[in-house]
Amino acid sequence: MPKGGTMKRIFFTIFLLVFYTNCFALIGDVDDSGDVDLKDAIIALQVCAGKSALPLNLNADVNSDEHLGIEEAVFAIKFTGEFVDEFTLSSIAISGGEILDSYKCETKVNGVEASIPLSWSNVPDSAGSLAVIMHSYPNPSDTSSVNSYLLLWDIDPSVTGIAHGEADDGNWFMGANKDGVGVSYTSPCSPGAGTHEYTITVYALSQTPSSLPNESTTDVDYSALKTAIDTVTTLGTATLTFNDVTE
Repeated sequence: MPKGGTMKRIFFTIFLLVFYTNCFALIGDVDDSGDVDLKDAIIALQVCAGKSALPLNLNADVNSDEHLGIEEAVFAIKFTGEFVDEFTLSSIAISGGEILDSYKCETKVNGVEASIPLSWSNVPDSAGSLAVIMHSYPNPSDTSSVNSYLLLWDIDPSVTGIAHGEADDGNWFMGANKDGVGVSYTSPCSPGAGTHEYTITVYALSQTPSSLPNESTTDVDYSALKTAIDTVTTLGTATLTFNDVTE
């Protein structure tokens, strides 16, 4: 039989194990994997539906009701989201929410204007293709009328940006310009005084829409590209909205 000192060490070790398990257990970790992720949310929802036969970690209880269910699912989803890097879009041509004068009214060279420089990060891992749309509404109160300035598709998801003037020279396809008469970018160039809003969106898609041609063409306008994007799964979008201010 163990001596007194040994017994004390054994009891102390058991105490530490119990203390650690109860005080430092990761709440939300429904499957007791050591991490809180979307799998925990799925299992918690299965518990709600009475369809989970997996061993469960009751220490994952987030609201001390001694049950696992919808609260744990919501917690796992929110917890996971906090550690997912946001898909973002930026441009060195934009400062303080306004496009810099040097990027307005670009001079045409061989009928082509230099496109706005773009940079994006944290494309969803499962994306199979990217598309880009730059648009504005001539009348902000009427969104049925749209002007498009940049239309791109079939961009490899490994691409993280487009340099100034390079939108028409990449390994992807381009649609019609604002006037629909050429395959090119159209730079903001407001003819009169006022503030005009523009939005650029990068779409992370499950795949390149099969309805889109494998060539650059004026046949693809804003409506055609948007309609095609709606035929596949959009895994995420990164947007950049800015103003063209003319005094």
